[in-house]
Order: sequence, then structure tokens, then C-alpha cells
Amino acid sequence: MDIVVFAIWKFRHIEGLLQNMFAYDVGTTKYVDPVTNLVSWIRYNYKDETVTIERTVKKKDSFWSMIETEEIETKKIDCKLSELESRLKELGMYEARPLTERHSLAGVQPDAD
Repeated sequence: MDIVVFAIWKFRHIEGLLQNMFAYDVGTTKYVDPVTNLVSWIRYNYKDETVTIERTVKKKDSFWSMIETEEIETKKIDCKLSELESRLKELGMYEARPLTERHSLAGVQPDAD
């Protein structure tokens, strides 16, 4: 994928569309968890159309799996660019901004008939 096409795609489908996603550089998006304020990173390889999500979360106690500890851990998830939306949904990182808070070019565009 061309870098210009990628930059437009990234804005329309990630940084301009989703809550808590922030542009960091052309190959990286910063995600700030709205509850814990922990920072995660989405790193793109636009040439190979692959992504590495570095998800930072509070560790859970192995015995009491519902209880979060103060320790944090980073999990790495690799996927294809075409799978990114579903992976973000699985990780709880996909929440679209309300229409009134997103750029008019972000998200799926209506057909111009």
C-alpha cells in the first residue's frame, strides 16, 4: 500500500473515527484506555499491510481471575490490516465517536449519487 493511501485510510478508519485513538506518527497510533489511562500502541507496516497491537492492561490475579492487580502487562497481537477492526473489538478498543464529534470524512462515506 502507498503511504499516502495508508495515511488517509488510518485517519478515516482509526484516528478520525474511534474514541481514545490519537495520531502519534505515520506508522503508529496511540490508544489511551478511558478507565485505566494506560497507553497502548498500534504499530502499522503499511507496505506489508500488517499490524502489531501492543495492548497494555492491568494484570489479573491468577487465582482470583476477576481481580485486577496493580501490576501491568503488555500483550502483543499481530494481525493483517484487514483484521484490525475485529481485533480492536475483541480487545475492547473499538468505540466509534458520536457523529457530532468526528470529522465528516471519518468512517464509511455515503454514496455520492
